[in-house]
Amino acid sequence: MYERLLSLQGSLIPKCFGETTVHGTRALILSEVDGVESCNQKFPCLEPPEFQRRIEEAFAELAKFGLAYGDLKLDNFLLVGDRVVIVDLESVWEDTPDEIEYANETHVEHLISMYERHLDGMSNDG
Repeated sequence: MYERLLSLQGSLIPKCFGETTVHGTRALILSEVDGVESCNQKFPCLEPPEFQRRIEEAFAELAKFGLAYGDLKLDNFLLVGDRVVIVDLESVWEDTPDEIEYANETHVEHLISMYERHLDGMSNDG
């Protein structure tokens, strides 16, 4: 997948330097991403509409390659500058444009709902 998304490495996804074997298990050698997990921000947190914009842009970039992303955990979306970097590409799949559009819409809704609940929980804890 990283080869297919070579042009997005270092911006939307980490750079992939190759693979190795660790204790008999295949592992990718990826660049470190200097960002913060969307679920581990310090106050003031990114507003939900801005988080949504960044996620929509990221998903739109993947859609240009005929791909959708399905691992909908907030810690897979790192905030880096004015964008997100997506990690853990094991749940990326190829589909038709209509199916990708539907998946992206529903996945964005789900992520924003989780993000808003997370922010509510943070404000109630503090």
